[in-house]
Amino acid sequence: MSGILLRSAAAYGLTDLSTRIVGLAVFPVYAQIFSVEEFGLFALMTSGVALCAIFANLGMNSSMQRYYLDQGATDASRRSVVFTGLALITASCLAVTLVVGLLIGWPGSIDRLEGRGISLLLALSALGTVAPGQLLQYAQDVLRVRFALGAFAVVAVMKSLLGVLIGLALVVGWSYRVEGLFIGQLVASLIAVPVALWLVREDLSPSWLRPVARKMMDYGWPLALSGLGYWIVASMDVWLLSLLSSQTEVGLYGAATRVVVLMAFVNAAFGMAWAPYALKTFAEDSNYPAILGSSFSLWLYLISLLGLIVVLFSAEIFWLLTPPAYWSAAPTLSGLAAGAVMQGSTQITVLGLSLARRTRTIAACAWAAATIHLLTSLLLVPHFGAVGAGATSVVSFSILSALYMVFSQRAHPLKIDWLRALVPVFAVWGSFAAVLLLDQSAPSTGMLLLKLAAVAAFLLAGQMMGIVTLARLRSLAENWRR
Repeated sequence: MSGILLRSAAAYGLTDLSTRIVGLAVFPVYAQIFSVEEFGLFALMTSGVALCAIFANLGMNSSMQRYYLDQGATDASRRSVVFTGLALITASCLAVTLVVGLLIGWPGSIDRLEGRGISLLLALSALGTVAPGQLLQYAQDVLRVRFALGAFAVVAVMKSLLGVLIGLALVVGWSYRVEGLFIGQLVASLIAVPVALWLVREDLSPSWLRPVARKMMDYGWPLALSGLGYWIVASMDVWLLSLLSSQTEVGLYGAATRVVVLMAFVNAAFGMAWAPYALKTFAEDSNYPAILGSSFSLWLYLISLLGLIVVLFSAEIFWLLTPPAYWSAAPTLSGLAAGAVMQGSTQITVLGLSLARRTRTIAACAWAAATIHLLTSLLLVPHFGAVGAGATSVVSFSILSALYMVFSQRAHPLKIDWLRALVPVFAVWGSFAAVLLLDQSAPSTGMLLLKLAAVAAFLLAGQMMGIVTLARLRSLAENWRR
């Protein structure tokens, strides 16, 4: 099974990496074309799309995965689950698009949007990406639980890579502004939807069952509520910055989020492989606590290593990629990268609750973290702007992961080596605190050597603690071939 996890993560990772690399490659181009404030608009609209997606999804993706790989599932029950989930998500997408579209067109709304620099074309093009985006994500999740890696890659490239390229053409060739990025996503998604539905056609035979719909809704709606809390933790900062700080700070935050896709790529690759692997292991192997628990320390160390590099070298990244107007976003990037490490850990720390179907507890944990996030943001954002928002991300995701772990260990405890798990976390936290205290207004050879030494020390600690050893790497290579 570990071989499946490794191959799946690699396949999803390589697919996502191609789109992330292109997205990061065009970032310097956009940094030269867009002002800092326009990056703020992009971040605001992206956050709004994410909020609409929560209500459009209704937790159906997670619900479908849970029951598709449930113990005792049959081919007939799986077709019923997939078709029912698709019908529910299609209806909710149409409802959300209609309601938000009416709100945009409501008397006075357009003037208020334009007062914030949001044109009608920008608002509508962003809204238009919600429905096709959710349908594509649902189809991709069906392909994931079937471990159809090739088909998944086709849909991912059509949706993401094509969207980036069309957006780039609109911005550079046709002089569109931020709305060109969303129009590119919309066009690519509309092209990809028919292909994605064709690829999952075997699971789309009409088999609507009201009990299945009720079961999926009961599992999914608390996850939608937890998704709303998660959105507050992960995406609401841009709105708080807009209200409590300035558009320039929103733009710096938006620029940092464009770079932190390096972390998002790794988290997404692991998450896409982890969910079906974990559910399948739970269904088929009684020793799942040991099998799944053994993955935790290694995953946390690897994501912490990447996070440590981004945290420490955030200034150098901006010096290389952007003009000087964006350089002050470096501390914000450090905070977002450290937060992404903790966000990545939640994919495992929440597992026990998911296996126990305690989605209401998942929602409660997410809302507890969201409340803390709001309070921390109100304290830090007015005084520290985007840097405060980045620091809030670290605090909130750390608390969320800790809450998930506490309740998951009560529901379905995993066998975890806590020393190996906590040392990488403390290293990332300490590095973020150090970066905030360092003077990085200009490149420094001494500072660069100090950062490289910190990364080397982290690698040495992983070796000495037995987290990453030659024997373990050989074992992973053998599992890859299974």
